[in-house]
Amino acid sequence: MKSWKKIWAKACILSIACLVLPSLAFATVKPEPSVVKAAEDVRVMSQEIAKAYFYIVRQVRVDRAKEDLKSGLAGLDRNIQMLTAGVEDKSLRNILLFMAFTRDEMRETLVKPYTRENGALILDLSESLLEGAEAITQRYLNSDNAEESMLVVSGKMNFLLERMAKYYIAFVAGFKDENNIRQVDGAAAEFEALLANVNAYKKYPPELQDRVQRLNKFWTIAKGFYLDIENSALPATVFISSDYLESTVQKLVTYHLGQAAAPKS
Repeated sequence: MKSWKKIWAKACILSIACLVLPSLAFATVKPEPSVVKAAEDVRVMSQEIAKAYFYIVRQVRVDRAKEDLKSGLAGLDRNIQMLTAGVEDKSLRNILLFMAFTRDEMRETLVKPYTRENGALILDLSESLLEGAEAITQRYLNSDNAEESMLVVSGKMNFLLERMAKYYIAFVAGFKDENNIRQVDGAAAEFEALLANVNAYKKYPPELQDRVQRLNKFWTIAKGFYLDIENSALPATVFISSDYLESTVQKLVTYHLGQAAAPKS
């Protein structure tokens, strides 16, 4: 069974190889909001895949978790490919290579029989994908573009919902260390802060304004489910709550992507 030492050794070899690859292996495309969106999607999927894995392991919402796992892996492939084509910064090439390597390790581990070691590895791999995606977002985000900033805000809200659900179900699966509780507490606090940014945005059309109101109303209820992680008695409710909240947040993501990409007058 592979240990993290072996994984990192292989990653280092791949990174060295990347340094000597011709630059044509990485298409150079001018960064645009779609690149930031792809990095944000990888961030969400890094958590979604691990969440789905543990829900399947615990036999909770299995059919829907399998759908999430399949779509998450397909989306991960698609967005890593988009980033490879769209990121021109040489210092990020190794990060992209390692993200692809991490995805492959994740795929390999997902089909193995469940053990605690494999479960811990899935958690670690999800965090590695997350770090890579965050590095790309930080490099390419145009902070002067208010709509692009709101695109990141809404994308991060989806990420935080998946992250809370991931650590909640991992806790149910036996990963009961204090760090998992802190991760959920921190994600809930950050989600609430980002929701305040959404509430302060005054340009939403009436239909989205209504959805934002419902988002606020449901979050006040759902927050308690996530924060009750130590009792962890409601894994199905947490799954359903995350789905409902994300369905609204995703509409905000779509709206801000369109606004960020629109020609400036």
